[in-house]
Amino acid sequence: MCAYDVIDGDRAGLTQPSISPNTRLIVGEDRRGSVPSRRQLLSTSLSLAAGASLAGCLTDVGLANTGFLQLKAVDVEWHHQGRRWQDEVLWAVSDGDSELRCRVAESYRRIVEDLDDVRVDDRLEERILEDFSAVTYALGFCWEGPDGLRCRNLQATREAFNRVQFGDRAEVVVESPRVEVVDVYEDAQGDPDGWETEFRTFDFGAMHAENGVPIERGPGGGIT
Repeated sequence: MCAYDVIDGDRAGLTQPSISPNTRLIVGEDRRGSVPSRRQLLSTSLSLAAGASLAGCLTDVGLANTGFLQLKAVDVEWHHQGRRWQDEVLWAVSDGDSELRCRVAESYRRIVEDLDDVRVDDRLEERILEDFSAVTYALGFCWEGPDGLRCRNLQATREAFNRVQFGDRAEVVVESPRVEVVDVYEDAQGDPDGWETEFRTFDFGAMHAENGVPIERGPGGGIT
């Protein structure tokens, strides 16, 4: 696990193959002028995509990338003795081809209904926010670039987190610190039921008892 005391800045950009506790948010400079910026073009394109089927179009013009889902993570935050702490209650990662590994806090076991059905509904998010001060969702995607496979893991909305599942391919716009999901091609990458999988639960309360985590110790974790 990557528990850490947040002292200088928020973790936002997550880089393949694992989330680093030292990852920093890097915001691109704001270029203003008469020529539309990439951010403005993306905003306009995503608005159009919301009202029409543009499957593959943004990829064709270089504004998006289409690839497979390689990571889903749920990060929570709490405060203890004047410090801010963060760690993942869910961490699931796949090579998009034959392997899928998932670990989830026993207290929030319901996040994983199945390894191809990892989601957080309204009620579960409300419960998490009763326990913690904030929750952040992350998605990671890999796609073929000019120099080979490229992977990025970034923050996402809960809606995007729920929309894409392992085994899917998706068209995404990567605009740090977030990834926006334009379209989803269900089961286009494969069937996780045929992959080598590992599912692990763990006791988040016991793991962070010394860090003042605001949930009680629960049953010990297990592996299937």
